[in-house]
Amino acid sequence: MLANYLNPFTIIEWLGVVFTLFYNLFLIRENIWCWLFGILCSLCGMVVFFHTQLYGQMFLYLFYTAMGFYGWWYWKQAEKKHIHIINWSIQKQVWVLASGILLSAISYSIVIKIQSNISIMDITLTVFSFIATFKETRKVLSGWLYWVILNLLSAFLYFNNGLMGYFILSLVYSVLSVYGFMAWKKIYLDTKNESK
Repeated sequence: MLANYLNPFTIIEWLGVVFTLFYNLFLIRENIWCWLFGILCSLCGMVVFFHTQLYGQMFLYLFYTAMGFYGWWYWKQAEKKHIHIINWSIQKQVWVLASGILLSAISYSIVIKIQSNISIMDITLTVFSFIATFKETRKVLSGWLYWVILNLLSAFLYFNNGLMGYFILSLVYSVLSVYGFMAWKKIYLDTKNESK
């Protein structure tokens, strides 16, 4: 049993968990340092998911790493321009949701020909995580709502693959996503009221 905890991949998994928690806490506070921890946790995730052959999740964490650098750059620019939390129109939200569903279906139909044991859930989580991450980098309020659902579904996926660190993290992250939504909504409303 102790050997499982000393396994290098288990250690990397738990390091990823710690970095992800720091990422989330700084993100909730709209603090740019969240992106440093986002990059670190993403690198850990790539290693773990490659090892467990969850290639959709591995690719997702590669994307997270790139988005960490983009998020850092964008937030730096937003800071100079005093841009805080924004909200997209209903039409834009519906368009993004429909695009995500279509892209998930297309991606699955392509990937299933290459990797026969790929899960539709893995692909759909990957696509919608791309969308939610992009929303975070652009400070879009509704990104948090995506994460509440995505993390609950991810918890199920990780539990089924024996990744207990990521399972626990996903449950915690779902709760933090609710808190993050409320915190960002307050910032959004305060900023909106100040501009009146």
